[in-house]
Amino acid sequence: MWRYTPFKKSTKIVISLVFAIFFVLALTLPDSDSDEESNNSTQQHETKESNKVETPASNTKEDTKINNENNSINNNDSIVDNSEDQTIKLRNSVETELHLGKVEELGQFDTNTNILISVDNNLTENMTKKTINRAIAQTLIGINNANTGVKSANIGVKIGSTRVVSSKWNEDAIKNIEKYKNEIYDNPAQYADSFNKIYK
Repeated sequence: MWRYTPFKKSTKIVISLVFAIFFVLALTLPDSDSDEESNNSTQQHETKESNKVETPASNTKEDTKINNENNSINNNDSIVDNSEDQTIKLRNSVETELHLGKVEELGQFDTNTNILISVDNNLTENMTKKTINRAIAQTLIGINNANTGVKSANIGVKIGSTRVVSSKWNEDAIKNIEKYKNEIYDNPAQYADSFNKIYK
């Protein structure tokens, strides 16, 4: 019966073509899927990489430590500069008030200051006492007027190369120097924490 059917050859050809198409599709489809998966994987990897680049890094402990050290250095510089400024201001104030002597050494250390002043070594014995006492009072006035936060002072006095006075003063004496100065002219020891002298 198929022998006489006119579609027999064409049917075979069509069936062969259909099978060939399915075969080719079967071969190519898995490849395209794997290509898509590969492309997707590549795109995801590139996205992750780009995210890594674009996302700013958060501060690590090391970064924080470095920042803290830099801040600490800057703060220390500020403290040094501030201390130097205070010392200069204090010296200028003391020198302005000190008419009976001159500042030989001066340094401010936080709320304490060490000051060494010298007075004329050609004074008579009577004038020496008055001059030293007044010079100390003038120094205390200068400290108070400077307003640099000094709460205690070590004041030394020398005549020539000899130190004749070593004294320590507290915040009360410094702040109330205008009130106490007349008594200090006569007897500085009564307002000092300690007052050692080698003059009469």
